Amino acid sequence: MTGNKTREQALVELHNVARSHTPDSLKGTSTVVGRDSDGSFWVLPKNGRGNASCHLRLIEQIRP
Repeated sequence: MTGNKTREQALVELHNVARSHTPDSLKGTSTVVGRDSDGSFWVLPKNGRGNASCHLRLIEQIRP
């Protein structure tokens, strides 16, 4: 993701990416997206089986 966005706009965009992303380890598995308190997102198997997951994190670039 790039562009001049507020933190909230970037988190909304990241959430949309997380919802549409399926990591290779979870192909063919229903997934659910959860959000951590730091604003990062987890893509997890919906059935709770296995330990495969994907962690998506927002990294902010501060410009002078």
